[in-house]
Amino acid sequence: MINRLFSIFVAPETAADDQAGRNRLAALRQAYEDWRFGRDFAAIMAAFGRMSDHQLHMIGLSRDTLFETVEDMMLDAERERALGREVAALLEVSPSAMQMDAEATVVKSDPDRKLQAA
Repeated sequence: MINRLFSIFVAPETAADDQAGRNRLAALRQAYEDWRFGRDFAAIMAAFGRMSDHQLHMIGLSRDTLFETVEDMMLDAERERALGREVAALLEVSPSAMQMDAEATVVKSDPDRKLQAA
């Protein structure tokens, strides 16, 4: 019992348990991302709030539109991070998966001949 409580990895007993665990993990990740976004937003607003109007003007901001500007900056940064994650996922495709895709493609003129991966 103690070993199971302190084990790093506990294999799910059923596929339903495995899926439920994945759903909980996804929900936990989303909650953490939301918390981080709120914390980062507050830190940026606090830093800009300490600046004088002249300093804000020098970097192209005004105190009246500060909230909207920071919100737009954070959303742009999130879009860029999402794009980066998509690119990384595409680049992480294993060579064996690429080989399997190439082998699955058959030349129409000669069905017995398979394409080689480039």
